[in-house]
Amino acid sequence: MNVAGLSFDQIPPLKIPFRFYAGAAAFAFIAGVLMIINQLAPQGQGLWFSRWQPQLIALVHLFTLGVMGQVMLGSLFQLMPVLAGAPIRLAERLALPIQLLMVVGVSLLSWALYFQSAEFYPYAGGLIFAGLLLFLSSMLQFLPQIKTLSQSLFGISMAAICLLLTLLSGLALLGVLAGWWGLDLARWTNNHAIIGLFGWAGLLVTVVSFQVIPMFHVTADFPAIWKRLSPLLILILIIASCLVGGWFRQLLLSGVLGLLIAQAALSIRLLLITRRRLTDATRRFWLVSWSSLITGSFVLFVSGLQQYISLPLTLDSIQFSLLAGWLLLIGFFYSAILGMLLKIGPFLVFLRLQRRCMEDPLMMPRIMELPGFNEVLPKRNGRWLLLSQIALLLTGVVGMFWPPLMLLVGIIMATQAVWLLLAIVLPCWRFHQDWLTGKV
Repeated sequence: MNVAGLSFDQIPPLKIPFRFYAGAAAFAFIAGVLMIINQLAPQGQGLWFSRWQPQLIALVHLFTLGVMGQVMLGSLFQLMPVLAGAPIRLAERLALPIQLLMVVGVSLLSWALYFQSAEFYPYAGGLIFAGLLLFLSSMLQFLPQIKTLSQSLFGISMAAICLLLTLLSGLALLGVLAGWWGLDLARWTNNHAIIGLFGWAGLLVTVVSFQVIPMFHVTADFPAIWKRLSPLLILILIIASCLVGGWFRQLLLSGVLGLLIAQAALSIRLLLITRRRLTDATRRFWLVSWSSLITGSFVLFVSGLQQYISLPLTLDSIQFSLLAGWLLLIGFFYSAILGMLLKIGPFLVFLRLQRRCMEDPLMMPRIMELPGFNEVLPKRNGRWLLLSQIALLLTGVVGMFWPPLMLLVGIIMATQAVWLLLAIVLPCWRFHQDWLTGKV
């Protein structure tokens, strides 16, 4: 495992990231249940007839802010001190308030969007704004302690800028929906989605992959110039695309997609030529993720091209946009997140146990007994999670053309969320506690 350039002396308590991971599983379960309820309700299948359906928008935000947001925030609380070699001194005190603000805010926002209850928009927006602003502030407090700005930290900074822009544009849209001011709703919504998905989420997954793919999968490193320039180029193109319109906007977005596809191609190449056998569930999660990015980007490109060129295709623009969204959100982002959790969970357990042995003289004799990843989390648990994700992705793709199948998608998502909590998150935590008490 390649850990060059990382500092593990400043890692926060294990309960901080694992509490966020448990929250992500809870939100995924709620999203699955809502999909089931919506499909069983009269006219429920109309959810998939337009991306402007309030219920669909609510589900998207429940998933992006609830599921993905919880995992990303929890992981960054762990990752930033390791990359920077500096502690987040307020992490233990701020992590729980941040999570509570986000949980209540996201739940209230999803409720307000689902039932079109405009009176809740100010409260939901205020809670989410407070939570994310507090998080960004906690990340900024250790910057003066950083001696050199690494490529990974620079890339995460670019993603953080996109997070702030996503937050501000989202608040502006809530003001429109609440009737406080008037904006071009379609344009601002598209900009909000582009910055959030490609800027915040896409950039963060890309930058984190720079670190975790070589570290966990024993691959060659990404080219240094690529790690240095690609996050900045993606940020510049995204911001520029939000300021212009017409064909030039499509050209800039094509540039963003091109850079992300190049990252996918580089990652797939590194994963396939590694000397380690292709039996690892996380590696397969990455392959599913990057393949979904390439496919989803192609669908999105064709969807944008249809606005200017008449193409002999049977799919309309609505189906194209929904299909692209599913491939990118579930196929790319969610697959990458689940795959990383399979490695990050056992890795954090190992680090905490190692630190405990080094700090406690009574525990020092056990340092040679530290567990391997597969002891902390059996391989079969990861394989079942991978199979459920492939089933979720493919069933959803087919469901875009036959909406009644989305009932099965909801069932798979809710079942997968239970498995994520009971077979991935809790076993890692339980192993940590049992090892400290001598039960294993």
